[in-house]
Amino acid sequence: MFDTLFANAAGGDRFYGKPEPISPHGGPPGSPLTSKALILGAALAAGGIFGLFQLRLLPKSWGPWVSKIYFWPTLPFTMIRAFDNYWTKMDDTVYLGAAPVGFLGHADALHAKGVVGVINMCGEYRGPLEDYARLGIEQLWLPTVDHEEPELADYDRGVAFIQKWNSKGGKVLVHCKAGHGRSSAIVMAWLLASKRNTTPLEVQRQMSSKRRVRTFLYKQLNLRLFYRSLQTSADGTGKDRENVAR
Repeated sequence: MFDTLFANAAGGDRFYGKPEPISPHGGPPGSPLTSKALILGAALAAGGIFGLFQLRLLPKSWGPWVSKIYFWPTLPFTMIRAFDNYWTKMDDTVYLGAAPVGFLGHADALHAKGVVGVINMCGEYRGPLEDYARLGIEQLWLPTVDHEEPELADYDRGVAFIQKWNSKGGKVLVHCKAGHGRSSAIVMAWLLASKRNTTPLEVQRQMSSKRRVRTFLYKQLNLRLFYRSLQTSADGTGKDRENVAR
């Protein structure tokens, strides 16, 4: 009898069973409490990565992957923010705005506005291509990573595309995800090219009065180089008529 009691005291697992391991999150592995903690941790990590991406604090090489992964999960928030001004008429030819979504009937809505051309600046999203084909809308895809400036050559391509449809009396939507940065840079280039007697800062103010756009568009390097090329070709001297840093 005493042998049994001493044996139980020395090896409690033989009498009471092995003690159940405790998770550092407050419950045994596999418990609902642990699962919730893991989900919460994953959500916080995902949100942290997206926040760093928004602040441009991630390595540049991560940009293409992060923007693709987060495009659809964060698109509803983008749409809510732009709900009352999803596409903005910038002049008689160009609309600037957020990404059209096929299942929401956006392509048909654009067609009803007379849009026959779309410039898509999203590297992470190709757009509702089947709807465009059905409606005869031509898309120019100039893939640019979110929060990055378009390539210099893309300014030329974008302006030429808008000019083509402008000459035919058609309208063009220029969009990225939110219509805030990448697409607004192309629209600024178009407005500078179509109104040669204006400056980037003046166009910045004009655009900002109609839509929330990136506040330092007029300072972006490739846009300044594009503007410089306009000034050079305009006066034929090879020198700027305006200070592009203004």
